[in-house]
Amino acid sequence: MRTRVWSQQFRYRLRLWLAAGVVLGVATALTVVTGSTTSLLAALALFATGFAGVVAQELVKGGTGHRFWSADRPPYPGLEAFAPEDAAVFFGRAVPTQDLVDRLNPVVREHSRRFVAVIGPSGSGKSSLVQGGVIPALRQRRTRWVISPAFQPGNRPVAALATALAELPPLLRAEDLEAALMADPAALGTRVHEMSGRHRHLIVIDQFEELTTMAGAEERDKFLTLVSEALTANPNLWVIATLRSEFLTDLLESRYAGLIQQPVTVGTLDADTLSEVIEGPAELAGVRFAPGLVSRMVADTGGGDSLPLLAYVLQRLYLRSRGRGVISAEDYERLGGVRGAIATQAETVLADLAGEVAEDKVLSLLRRFVTWEGREPTRRRVRAADLTDEERRIADAFVDARLLISRTSSGHVVLDVAHEALFRYWAPLRQEVESHAEALRRRTQLERWAGEWLRSGRLRAFLLRGERLHTAMRWVADSTEQAVGEVAEFLAASRGDDQVWRDRLADSLAAQATLTCELDPELAILIVLAAIEECAPRPLAFRALHRALWACRQRVLLRGHDDWVWGVAWSPDGRTLASASHDHTVRLWDPRDGTELRVLRGHTDRVATVAFSPDGTRLVSAAQDRTARVWDTASGAELLLLAGHEHRLEAAVFSPDGRLVATGARDGTVRLWSADDGTGRAVLTGHGDWVQDVAFAPDSASLASGSGDGTVGVWPLADPAPVYLRGHRDWVEAVDWSPDGKRLASGSRDTTVRVWHAARAEQRLVIRGHESVVEDLAWSPDGLRIASASRDTTIRLWDAGEGEETAVLRGHADWVEGVTWSPEGTRVASASRDGTIRIWDAAPSPERLGLRGHTGWVRAVAWSPDGRLVATGSRDGTARVWDATTGAELANLPHQGEVRGVSFAPDGRTLATASYDYVVRLWDTEAWAETRRFTGHEDGVRRAVFDPAGTRVASCGRDDTIRLWDAGTGDTLAVLTGHRAMVRGLAFSPDGTRLVSGSNDGTVRLWSAADGTEQAVLTGHSDAVTGVAWSPDGIRLVTGAKDRRLLVWDAASCRTEADLGEQEEVIRDLAWAPADGRVAVALDDGTARVWDTGAAVELAIHRGHRAWAEGVAWSPDGTAVVTASGDGTARVWPVQPDTAALLELAHSRVFRALTPEERDRMLLR
Repeated sequence: MRTRVWSQQFRYRLRLWLAAGVVLGVATALTVVTGSTTSLLAALALFATGFAGVVAQELVKGGTGHRFWSADRPPYPGLEAFAPEDAAVFFGRAVPTQDLVDRLNPVVREHSRRFVAVIGPSGSGKSSLVQGGVIPALRQRRTRWVISPAFQPGNRPVAALATALAELPPLLRAEDLEAALMADPAALGTRVHEMSGRHRHLIVIDQFEELTTMAGAEERDKFLTLVSEALTANPNLWVIATLRSEFLTDLLESRYAGLIQQPVTVGTLDADTLSEVIEGPAELAGVRFAPGLVSRMVADTGGGDSLPLLAYVLQRLYLRSRGRGVISAEDYERLGGVRGAIATQAETVLADLAGEVAEDKVLSLLRRFVTWEGREPTRRRVRAADLTDEERRIADAFVDARLLISRTSSGHVVLDVAHEALFRYWAPLRQEVESHAEALRRRTQLERWAGEWLRSGRLRAFLLRGERLHTAMRWVADSTEQAVGEVAEFLAASRGDDQVWRDRLADSLAAQATLTCELDPELAILIVLAAIEECAPRPLAFRALHRALWACRQRVLLRGHDDWVWGVAWSPDGRTLASASHDHTVRLWDPRDGTELRVLRGHTDRVATVAFSPDGTRLVSAAQDRTARVWDTASGAELLLLAGHEHRLEAAVFSPDGRLVATGARDGTVRLWSADDGTGRAVLTGHGDWVQDVAFAPDSASLASGSGDGTVGVWPLADPAPVYLRGHRDWVEAVDWSPDGKRLASGSRDTTVRVWHAARAEQRLVIRGHESVVEDLAWSPDGLRIASASRDTTIRLWDAGEGEETAVLRGHADWVEGVTWSPEGTRVASASRDGTIRIWDAAPSPERLGLRGHTGWVRAVAWSPDGRLVATGSRDGTARVWDATTGAELANLPHQGEVRGVSFAPDGRTLATASYDYVVRLWDTEAWAETRRFTGHEDGVRRAVFDPAGTRVASCGRDDTIRLWDAGTGDTLAVLTGHRAMVRGLAFSPDGTRLVSGSNDGTVRLWSAADGTEQAVLTGHSDAVTGVAWSPDGIRLVTGAKDRRLLVWDAASCRTEADLGEQEEVIRDLAWAPADGRVAVALDDGTARVWDTGAAVELAIHRGHRAWAEGVAWSPDGTAVVTASGDGTARVWPVQPDTAALLELAHSRVFRALTPEERDRMLLR
């Protein structure tokens, strides 16, 4: 067969060569022999030369009207489109080929459309028509055409165009041409003119739909603008583009619809034409079909999008028939026919790979060759470099089977499906694609975003951020494919940029929260939680969180009433809270968690107030239905109905002895009732306006009332002649007696709280601070504080002696109508028109224990190893020992100077104290007797510490030395010199082999504990080192100094491992937690702070000292720290174990979420 075909071609070409030779010979002979230039001879010579040129052109093109085919190639292209070199075997499209050639060569060029769109469904043969039919036909015409290589737009259509144009002379680098095209829309017209001059130039765009499916909007617009302007500028430029018909609408709806006018539609082939498509190439190749097989194949094809399947099965049949010359029906059936050929081949490849790789991996890889834009999946090119070795082996198997194709594009090896029929007709891959349709759409979107970013020159503005980045990362996480190549680079850049942005936003939110925490602590916590959890766990954010937690006293939020809440009362045992509401109900609550226990119904109008009986078994309520009612708190049953007032009631209260109930009403009277049977006992008249509140004195002998007439009435019950306290300038809304009965407090619409001497009826104090009406007030159980509730939406706590405001509790969204103290005085409950009851801590950052008794500054503190004792040293010249649970003072150990250091021995049986009387003392912790003195220091001693074995004591002081002592004999073992100023900090390593010291000379030094030799000098601080400590494993050190820096060191290399940042104030002392990476720091601002050294995060800030914090120590279990302060106290504080616990605590302090408006203002997405 190969010989027969070659002979046919050779005979034709030989005849052409002979003809050309004869004509040229005649012309030459005529000219040379005769030397004549007569017109006849000249014309003959000219004809001969022109004829030779036509013959030569025919030789180059393969001959007009004759088909030549290279036997090295199958006559059927398979799933690939026909190329120009396949023209000889391109059958069945003569008419549409000629129609397109005519469109490209119009008689009147001025009115022609020079952008020719060839449109048809997938598989209709558009690309083959252009490349196998039109381009070869144009090259055979007498009119010269310069034809650029066909290209597919891909995701970078301008780059693809530049690559195609760069292959024609004058040669340019594709990258340079792309840059020129991107910079100047007129550059395309210029380049075309350089290449073709006055000749016609054709640009061939294959798969024009990729401008929609793969290119971004900016890149697409740039490309179409180039083409449109070039067509306008250069009348010799023509463009032919193939386009899948389902994408025509998208382009017609764009601003470039003018390009896609009068398209050429590629239709289906009839039976005769299909027969020609099948038999023509076979005849040229010398192959024949078994009888009836062609008709069967025509019937199986049926036109439409089955042409690729037909081409593929024909290619496979031809390859099988080599050497036989006949294509049999058995071969056709074995392949699965037209519809089953691709599936059969794919299944064969899948079976061959079965021993190496699972089917799902194969399908997952092939899915990467599919993208989804719009309604249908389309092909996608994949760079070979983005595949793993295993994936490349899979791909190579499909390339060998001609189901994938491999080619070089822009310097990269690129793989692509040979035809979309692979994922349309092979069921496993079709199902894989359909089941991942959404993921494919998402990947397409990511690739578009990545492409836009790269084409922008990697501008930050094109990166993803916030919610868009979160969505993209979720897409990747949900996908079975890893992000690779440009997408991976794009996402990495987006994450980096987003993190920078989130860091900045977190710091900004932290600053907002810090400014907000005094005005709205709950909002401040919400802001900081958003900063930490949604942006970044920045140190500033944790610092702001501690401030907000300290400012936020709110602990429980009670919701359940359907309207305003007017009053609130705490039961004497602290286990129940009662509330009165505009919704006509009284409700009972568990104050621990806000659980609603019971609803008391009976009143027919708003309930103004509630109060418990002294024993807590009964409850009285007063309402605007002109009644008061007494209830059984256990059952909720109504026990008494108190009716008699002529107007709405505003107040009701039990007498402290439980015998009476007093009520006040808008009729201006106070009425007394028997608490046992509800009979009226007295009516107290004298006020000139409503009675707003009533309160019994603690001895039940007197009653106070507040009225709209601006007075406080004091009624001795034995002789009910009232005394009126005058001073308020508006209605008196609330009255309450101090627990000792000596003072009376009142709150008024004039926004003041006033404190009166009850016996002398004199005003003692005017408290100002509220910005609106004071609606209610209450004395603390210890009589030291007053809580007031106001229409300014706040509750304020006051020092009852001086009138100083000690706290402002913010959180209610409307007027605060009621306030009450818990029986133990640690909490406050409030009622508001916002429909809620809230419970607050009365003190910030509540300490676990306060150790009070020293008469001077407390300088040092230590915890016993068993956790039972705390020892303190003071400027008052004593060391004291306290019960760590109760705070009881157990021992007072006198010295001749202030005590600057205390330390327990590891067994807890000995206490060491260091004093400015130059002496170190050891004390027995059972008898609290002094057992030994170490003398030798020449100035005050600041520290004395035991080694881990308890056999040695190290001390340091103002004489710039460190001394080692035998704990048993008191002998001096070594004197360590080297520091040039007072030594302030000292600690043994956990294994007892080394000592670390810190000095006013700004250095930290490491020493051998065996012989006292200096091992290293650590420099990093710029001021006096005030504290040093070892990590529990002895691997690290932490140091603090007056330069406010907290440094963590590697103890082996003596290099700084972490800088925890500059503290807000000077560091006075520090201590490492017993079993983890936390460090407690005492600061000059009176706070104790806890740091996580690993995360470099501040875990806690404890405030409460009224002077600087001087010393700090951990409890043995790491759950608490004790601090010593210049305010003369030591305080024990609970400590959160980690950031998770801290955040959990923060969430427990908030009872709402940020609103959408708040999130928008804070740039939270």
